[in-house]
This record gives sequence, structure tokens and C-alpha cells, in this order.
Amino acid sequence: MKKLRMILPMLAFVLAIGMSFAYVKADLAVIQGYIETSPGVWESVDVNCINGNKECRVVFSSDPNTVYMVYPVQNPGEDDKPLTSSSLDPIVLD
Repeated sequence: MKKLRMILPMLAFVLAIGMSFAYVKADLAVIQGYIETSPGVWESVDVNCINGNKECRVVFSSDPNTVYMVYPVQNPGEDDKPLTSSSLDPIVLD
């Protein structure tokens, strides 16, 4: 019984550390990008664009017919390309 009382706190500690690493990895997939909602008006969005060979695009659930390209910076220059995604489907934002 004494061994069990010693093992349980250590097991809980190891489990907590493991879960903290899993949580950090999930957050790393979400990055901040920028979309131009109207000419000259930029809005920041949190997206899960995973590197791929397709352009990262988003739509709002309230207006699924308007597709926005996601850029890494506001007011991108000629050399700034959209973020990339592995999916052809746009990300739906609320």
C-alpha cells in the first residue's frame, strides 16, 4: 500500500507533463494571418494553415461564398505570397 501511495503522485506528475507537451503542440498549428476584407482594410485571423503547396484561404460561416486569401503580413508587397495549406478547401471561420 505504501508503494502505491508513492507511485500514484509520480504517475500523476508524469501524466501532467505529457499532457502539457500535447497542448503546446496543438497551439503551434494555429498561426495569425491577415485577410483583406475590403480594399485597404485588413483583419487578423487565427488559422490552422499547415505547409503545403496550395494557397491558404478562409471563408466566414456567415458568408461562405466570399473567399479570402490569408497572408503572413498586412498590406503584402509583390514579393509576399499567401500562406500555404495542404487543403484545397478554405478554412471556415465563425
